[in-house]
Amino acid sequence: MKKWSIALLSLLLALSVILTGCNSKVENEKVASVEVSEPGEFPIVEEKITLRVLAGQRAYVEDFNTNEFTKWFEEKTNIHLEWEVVPEGDEAKQKLNLTLASGDQPDIYLNMPLTSQQLEVYGKQGMFLPLNDYIDKYGVETKKVFEEVPVAKEMATSNDGNIYSVPSINECFQCLYPSKLWINQKWLDTLGLEMPTTTEEYYEVLKAFKTQDPNGNGKADEVPLTGFKYGWNTEILPKLMNAFIFAKSVTYDDSVKFTYLNDDKVDVAFNKPEWREGLEYMNKLYSEGLIAPESFTQDQNQVLNISEGQNALGSIPAGYQLVFTNAQSDLYKDYTTVPPLKGPKGAQYAEKLNSNGVRLGMFVISSSTKYPEAAFRLADALYNEDIMMRSIYGEEGEGWREAKEGEVGLEGNPAKYYRFEETEAMQNKHWNKAAPEFQTKEFLDSLALGEAGEDISDNVLYRVHNETKKYVPHVDESIILPPLLLSDEQSQEILDIQKSIYDYVDEMNIRFITGDADLETEWEDYVQTLENMDLNRFLTILQEAYDERYGK
Repeated sequence: MKKWSIALLSLLLALSVILTGCNSKVENEKVASVEVSEPGEFPIVEEKITLRVLAGQRAYVEDFNTNEFTKWFEEKTNIHLEWEVVPEGDEAKQKLNLTLASGDQPDIYLNMPLTSQQLEVYGKQGMFLPLNDYIDKYGVETKKVFEEVPVAKEMATSNDGNIYSVPSINECFQCLYPSKLWINQKWLDTLGLEMPTTTEEYYEVLKAFKTQDPNGNGKADEVPLTGFKYGWNTEILPKLMNAFIFAKSVTYDDSVKFTYLNDDKVDVAFNKPEWREGLEYMNKLYSEGLIAPESFTQDQNQVLNISEGQNALGSIPAGYQLVFTNAQSDLYKDYTTVPPLKGPKGAQYAEKLNSNGVRLGMFVISSSTKYPEAAFRLADALYNEDIMMRSIYGEEGEGWREAKEGEVGLEGNPAKYYRFEETEAMQNKHWNKAAPEFQTKEFLDSLALGEAGEDISDNVLYRVHNETKKYVPHVDESIILPPLLLSDEQSQEILDIQKSIYDYVDEMNIRFITGDADLETEWEDYVQTLENMDLNRFLTILQEAYDERYGK
């Protein structure tokens, strides 16, 4: 019955798309396309037009309608933006799906949760505007982006050869290698301990944190190791599992967890003997009270209470220090990263974002728009460095400024720009990264941290930048599963299989670690259950998508 329901829903959606496409075509034929200025010139149109924008809300943006960047951008382009803003998360997904199913589409989707998969499926069905011809004719800035970052064009190109999304590029160094394990260096120094390099040494350090009162308050209140849910790379399992087997290819949406390539064959790690050994190690830590029981359920505020409120945090996985400490305090200075730990059999992996900092879906134009040229010109303009800086940080002189002579960036080279102190407060001056950006590593490294010769060692960005370098040598590019694009049929088939498998794996990982399930007696049943959940078919679909996309 479930399969029939899915098939019927797909048929209805397809009919809706066909009818909507016909209606849109008729409507577009009734309206003459507006003339646009020469590529790269402003304003984009002489006669003012309006484009409807469906946007996902960004944190700390007060109102897109009255936003200072919105007003400035509208005046520069002569294009009025009519906003419908929905909260990020589930509400945005629901609204997105509603527009796709009903055919009542905006001209532009901005910062909406459009996945590569949806771009592939709905683009092929005619709901999104193919941008190839517009890029050729009007893409002044887009061509520069594709020339400088060829992988952006490669990733933005769907299997049918069309580009349905203006890609966003952010090669933030610490973001490309986001999976890091932090440790309290102050505690190591207090106890006279060396930085651990193996899983056994890490175990001994955690035991010392628990029993030797490194915070010096005379209480046994130290939390040797913890993590939390829904944080930026704050899960314990992948960090420790990488000492046994490559845990996962890092994606923006975590859609294909615990997968890797094995001689160009898509495989999963969670049914391998090495995975079991990793779980045994983590169960040992947990059973001895070295992993906090709350690690699998608590949130960020609870962790901040441990680190800031109690000064009791020994080690934690996270993308960077301000995930688990407050920016206003100096406690972030106490933490350094543990280089990838070497396991008992020599495994020592680090993870890397498989998209290389390229993100799709942030700016997508509906095929039903009356003004495709103008809509694309708007997207292309957002890549312009001056416009981009204003879109992200606000007006020059307020949110940022050009670097002064003598100021240096993250790698000690002459800086290009300086960013004023960021605060987590509501503002109405910019879009706060709601639009596509073009920030290469070179550009981001040119952020001014201080004058030449000035000690910048305490700067949090400088610290995390250098800590990240410990992980780069341990990345094996050959086993990272690149982004995949599945067909509509593949997506429908894999959806239920994927959810069932990952829900079960997540549940059993925690049960094995906490001892609620016995690895000695229940591991074989666990592996067999995965087989019964069509794991082989799951891998076959991913392999087909990989072979089609990458020509293997």
